[in-house]
Amino acid sequence: MNCTITRRTLLKAAGLSLTVSAVPAARAAATSTTTATLSARPGHAAITRGETPATAIWGYDGQVPGPLLRLRQNDTLEVKLKNDLPQPTSIHWHGIRIDNAMDGSPLVQQPVEPGDSFDYRFTTPDAGTYWYHTHTRGYEQLTRGLYGVLIVDEAEPLAESFDQEHILVIDDWLLDKEGQIDEETIGAMMHMSHGGRSGNWASVNGVNKPEISVDRGGRTRMRLINTCNARILDLDFGELDVWTIALDGQPVAPARLENQLVLAPGQRVDLAVDIPENFSEPKILGIAMRDSIYEAAYFVASDKPPLKPRDNSPEALADNPQSKLVLNLDNPLKVTLDMQGGAMGRMREASLGGKMTDIRTLVRSGKVWAFNGIADMDTAQQPLFEARRGSTVTLDITNNTSWPHAMHLHGHHFRQIRADGNSVTPGPWRDTHLMERGEQHTMALVADNPGDWLIHCHMVEHAASGMTGWFRVT
Repeated sequence: MNCTITRRTLLKAAGLSLTVSAVPAARAAATSTTTATLSARPGHAAITRGETPATAIWGYDGQVPGPLLRLRQNDTLEVKLKNDLPQPTSIHWHGIRIDNAMDGSPLVQQPVEPGDSFDYRFTTPDAGTYWYHTHTRGYEQLTRGLYGVLIVDEAEPLAESFDQEHILVIDDWLLDKEGQIDEETIGAMMHMSHGGRSGNWASVNGVNKPEISVDRGGRTRMRLINTCNARILDLDFGELDVWTIALDGQPVAPARLENQLVLAPGQRVDLAVDIPENFSEPKILGIAMRDSIYEAAYFVASDKPPLKPRDNSPEALADNPQSKLVLNLDNPLKVTLDMQGGAMGRMREASLGGKMTDIRTLVRSGKVWAFNGIADMDTAQQPLFEARRGSTVTLDITNNTSWPHAMHLHGHHFRQIRADGNSVTPGPWRDTHLMERGEQHTMALVADNPGDWLIHCHMVEHAASGMTGWFRVT
């Protein structure tokens, strides 16, 4: 069935529900509870803007991105997940430091069977930009669109800091000539063993190349989320004046963006963007691909009278509790993590089900990657590490493969530490860290959240084919 799209339909599909003309108004100090029901079910999305029939997707409430969930720091979120899909599913609350039982990973939750439901309930200790997504058969269910945005507003509203807000959810889709998801490539060993599944259509808030209305002279808070299976985004804002103010939900000292912004799968960034008072011609939000810039979206001037431009740099966001955690690097628990395998790798064997297995047998079993020589997450085996609550852990991670990997930590944030003479310089707190091929990084975390937690590559094909481990905090 062909899908005819009008401009009004397009603008609705372009995610105007993710656009806020002003920051949230002041609210009472008391905490509250937000409730929602999310139905994971089939739907359709106008990804190609009418160039092909609407794309059949799986989405929360049948839409992509799923419904925007928004609450305030220290509030409680209650979500009932109803599974109206033909296979089991679950929800992981990416980046939120929550109770272990609510994490949605296979370590702590049996997937919700078709026709069943599950109730998630947790508080939100850190303000910031987060997202929720399936953690069951991610290489298929994320491909089909099972994700949405979770925004935790600061306890003290920022009504004077920004004139406008936009949430930009960036994805890519591998579609056939009819605009449908290329079914034959889902779970293909080529994607599993190489860089992961990248698409031929980009979308921002579910639509290819939408127009994003910005106020002339205004300062806009932009929240960007990379929901791609595997594509690392190199984003170009052209001549717009842009500052980074938060990474993966955690505030950073405002810093002017001088080059392209790199955003790996699973990562988020909050930006303060100043729009020129004389802004008239559309500006491109570009994705750098090879030697050219792919036009992902267009910033266009709103019909409002120009605002008076601000002459000050953005103020820093208030620290989160996570921001205040102190690393004790005098006597940390030291852990080594060797990332192995993949195409053009040197891995010849690895442990599968507790037994050393040759590479050909591993490939037949769908496993082509390993952590420390282990190609499957087997909870019957010892965890990657076990740490006492409140202790500091350092992870010496080596990407001994020919491909980049976005390492994601559940339930915690970590920071890269660099030796600088006799001192150690920590980087920003992140829950997802990009490791390029051949790199060795030392990451440090405070193990303050008890339970069993995943650590895995967020190129979801890599995670499914061996690049997943776990750790325990007691």
